[in-house]
Amino acid sequence: MLTSILLLFLLFLSLAGWGLFFLYKVKVHPAFIPLFLFSSVTFTLFGAGLLHQMPVAANIIYYSGLFLCLIYLVLFFLKKIPFQTLLHPSLVFFSLAVLFVMFYMRGTLFLNYDDFSHWGLVVKEIVRLDGLPDSSTLVTFQNYPPGSAVYIYYFLNHLGFHESLALMAQGFMTMAGFTVLFTWSSWKKPWTVILPWVIAFTLLLVNAKIFYSLLVDIILGSVALAIPLVAYYYRKNWKMMLLVNIPIVILLILLKDSGKVFLLFNGIAMLGILIASHREGIEKRIDMVMPYASLVLLMVLPLLGNLLWHTYTLQAYSENYGDNKFAITEDKLKDIQKSEEFLTGFDGMMLDAALNPLSSPHVMALLVVNLIAVLLMIRMKRKTPNELVASFVLFNLFYVLYMCSLYYMYVYLMPENEASRLAGFNRYQSTITVYAGGMLMTVVAYVWSNYVKSFKRMKGILLAVCFLIPYIGHLEILVTRPEAHVERRGDVKEYSSVIKTSGVSEPMITYYSPGSADDGGYFSYLIRYEHLSMNYSFIKGVETEDQLSYLKEVLMKSDFLMVLEADEHLQDGLSHYTSHKISEGVYRIKREKDLFELVPVQ
Repeated sequence: MLTSILLLFLLFLSLAGWGLFFLYKVKVHPAFIPLFLFSSVTFTLFGAGLLHQMPVAANIIYYSGLFLCLIYLVLFFLKKIPFQTLLHPSLVFFSLAVLFVMFYMRGTLFLNYDDFSHWGLVVKEIVRLDGLPDSSTLVTFQNYPPGSAVYIYYFLNHLGFHESLALMAQGFMTMAGFTVLFTWSSWKKPWTVILPWVIAFTLLLVNAKIFYSLLVDIILGSVALAIPLVAYYYRKNWKMMLLVNIPIVILLILLKDSGKVFLLFNGIAMLGILIASHREGIEKRIDMVMPYASLVLLMVLPLLGNLLWHTYTLQAYSENYGDNKFAITEDKLKDIQKSEEFLTGFDGMMLDAALNPLSSPHVMALLVVNLIAVLLMIRMKRKTPNELVASFVLFNLFYVLYMCSLYYMYVYLMPENEASRLAGFNRYQSTITVYAGGMLMTVVAYVWSNYVKSFKRMKGILLAVCFLIPYIGHLEILVTRPEAHVERRGDVKEYSSVIKTSGVSEPMITYYSPGSADDGGYFSYLIRYEHLSMNYSFIKGVETEDQLSYLKEVLMKSDFLMVLEADEHLQDGLSHYTSHKISEGVYRIKREKDLFELVPVQ
């Protein structure tokens, strides 16, 4: 335990060393440091992974970071650099957020279905390989970008694989995205600190269940939100705009395929920012041309990274690109492959989910923040800042366009059984809510704090309450962390640890769990993740003679039987093969000729 704490502390010092370098030497704004740092780590490790050198890159980052940290500690001691810079509200927020994440995720296990079907599995395989996943892994969604898993690898490479640590690392990235909200915060203006805290907490609650999983929907929205904020802050300094945003836009693409949609949105937003800043007056010719050249570069580099990933998957896997679930192919575009019944009712269902505030807290939140923006514009009349008007128009347009892209995905790409129930829609909608809603909240808070003269406390409280109220019901989810399969996950992990210490190499395991027959594949993905092997059989019941015969046949080829849920059918069917009552636990299978015996291990 003490060793783990020491290693984690050294890892933080390593990251702090790089953070101090970016802050004092590169002069990056304090609010951008955490996201810029994590994005740079991800970008570097991804590039190293393409060259099969991830451990080398991780060690270089780690030890050079420790060296930088030592240098800056000496400089602090000699009073060569000011310590007060570290007390910026953004860095105070991030430091407290990191402590919260560590406390919140301590001892937490993966529980979400998607952690076992993909996100957690990719992390575990990358740690096992010390490299990007390939055909030797059990990863099935092979074209999914690995950005978050590559970032998490940096933590696990030095500390070993721990699910709670992976969730902590993911939480740090989430908080790094929210830290950008404090760009214009100042201790001299309390509401410029209070409102970003409220906005950050609200965005965390948008889909609270995602926070304690490895799903990237909230991170995707917060990273996308950060890019135009960085561009606006550096709108008259194209060099810093380019430098700070390059790793962030690459991270955006590496997080998820839909990052391309947000890259397009941000390209439009940044183009508007650059045009508006030029109207304010720029004299030098190079300063007229280079901002737009930088914007082109910010659009091209992420797509180049995506192309490199696509090329890697074609070389690493035997399957074709078109075999992937959400692959965009000519055949899918030509043939919808949906029934008339589905197509008839889908439009209404999609419109209701996307626009009805009574059916979705996301729509309610967007409606509330839009009403606040409209009231603020009416209040300010002709003095309304262009930032508020442009954000109001653009980010509502982006919401509509994003819903159109989801419509396309459900109709053309997703299987009908999933599209008919709008599978994943709440997660997808939460991403655009964090992005569009978060931007509108930030701009409203920025305008109110900097332009409105009647700066009264009650208005600030009312503004904070309006931001938070649509998601106040999600607070219970954040606190209680409800999951349907908590006990089953705990049992599998406990029993699996017994098998791993048995000394049997690559054991064949038979799982018996009648209660998992209708869990949508949760248990199957769980046991694949747990053992990173297909050496298993999953028995869902032995109510008939055929089922019992099949179980006996399977047990003759197995090394262990893991019983997750004992019943009378199992007890009656296997009573001749053990002298013990069969209950939940692990049984060693001892075979001799055509017979076997079940010996309880636990």
